[in-house]
Amino acid sequence: MSARHKEATKKTTLSGSGTSSASSQSLKMREHEARAIIKKGPVRTGFLVLALSVLIWVLAERSVVEELTVDIRILLDDSRQDIRLQYFDLETREVQSENSYYVTLEVKGPRARIQSLAEKKLTPRIVPLGVQQLPDELGDDFQRRDFTVAVMDILDGKLHFDGMEAYLQVTRAKPGELGVRAQKLTEVLLEVQVFDASGSRKLNLESIEPKMVTAWMEPGVIESVMKIPLNLAQRREALSRVITVAALIPNQSEMMDFKIKLAADSVTTSDIFKEDIRAGIVMPPEWAGRYFVQIEEADYLDKYAPIEFRGSSEAREEFKNQRYHLVLEVEQEDLERTSDEWIRLLRYLRPEGFTDFEFVEPPRKPVRFSIKPMSDKGSSQE
Repeated sequence: MSARHKEATKKTTLSGSGTSSASSQSLKMREHEARAIIKKGPVRTGFLVLALSVLIWVLAERSVVEELTVDIRILLDDSRQDIRLQYFDLETREVQSENSYYVTLEVKGPRARIQSLAEKKLTPRIVPLGVQQLPDELGDDFQRRDFTVAVMDILDGKLHFDGMEAYLQVTRAKPGELGVRAQKLTEVLLEVQVFDASGSRKLNLESIEPKMVTAWMEPGVIESVMKIPLNLAQRREALSRVITVAALIPNQSEMMDFKIKLAADSVTTSDIFKEDIRAGIVMPPEWAGRYFVQIEEADYLDKYAPIEFRGSSEAREEFKNQRYHLVLEVEQEDLERTSDEWIRLLRYLRPEGFTDFEFVEPPRKPVRFSIKPMSDKGSSQE
């Protein structure tokens, strides 16, 4: 082989050797990248599967609809002073005394939303039923008009909750309809007067503020006085200073404060407290030496104390000083009754000869007594 041929062969071998080395490096790089991809692949795939699972679960939770029963109370809006709204029974047409109506609703919604309501204990948000929600427009020429209002219309088929923007769909309401009566009222001016707790005796005033109030009354109702009752403690306090008493103006829901000072001659009442009350027992005279009667309840005077009464100073003084203030009256027929029937009200003893004396709301509650032979009394004393 010539020297030129040997040199060419040498160059070819070097050149070939250099190409093989570059290819090897490239292959190793790809192999490294592939291994890195293989290593990262399961992590990325697992994360994707987890994310998809969570998304599917959330969508499934939202798509699952649950039903719920909710009791609500629909109030009547009394912001219109010239119109009074009242509920009435659709069958009897009798007006209800309550200013609200309880309704049971069947609602449905996503499970997650219902669970959120239960966890947060959210309260249904119910807008009071007012004139604007009645089916027909009310003009100025009506006196009284009855309406039938569908609960679904009042709620617009949705039940909203405080603290949550979302709502639950109302599927059924029981009752489904409510009777509402609209009564047109007229404005009147009432004089404010003060009475005792029974409302039967007017008290003399030194001052009162305000003296007159504006009220809304039904047409044809003749009323010129607003009565404010005072209990015994209030009357005593109002004798020495001006007191503030909150009272309700007719056909209004808000209380109004009145400043009252009683005249010195306005209170002619007195009372006897428990420790000064004297009680006696009246029984048939033929029982003398044969039977005795006793009241079984040791604290029975708590049911009758204090005894409040009024009248002239002479009548009140006579009642305080008389022998008994209360008596238990036992009859001959009680011997024929069972011991379970030995229950009776005590009777108040009025002072004799006085027509200007009366009791002020005396509490009358039954007490239990027993009838026993006199021999039992002797045995008990031994």
